[in-house]
Amino acid sequence: QRAGIRLEGRHYHVTAGDFNLDGHMDLYVVVQTAFNEPRKNDIMLLNQKNGKFKVAGKHGTESPFKFEDGNTAIALDYNEDGRMDMLVGPRNATWRLYENQTPYFGNDFVIVLV
Repeated sequence: QRAGIRLEGRHYHVTAGDFNLDGHMDLYVVVQTAFNEPRKNDIMLLNQKNGKFKVAGKHGTESPFKFEDGNTAIALDYNEDGRMDMLVGPRNATWRLYENQTPYFGNDFVIVLV
């Protein structure tokens, strides 16, 4: 509550990453719905750099399927471009890979290959 996060409903999984390239860790919350309920979109919380988070508007991972149960999400940079991409997997539908296309605003990053 101190961070300004007020989410209603059931939430199954959270992953963190700097999704908007501002140098601060954001959160992606998977919203769980029952199989017979219409799908609710997952929630992206953007770090406001003051200990609080703000719910992002349209963030590009909205589900195309009406009945789908949110299950998990993984933040990763699959194409090694310095931007956190998202792998989203429901229990009853196909996993989807979303490529982060946030424009660079002169932000620097380091890629470490292990």
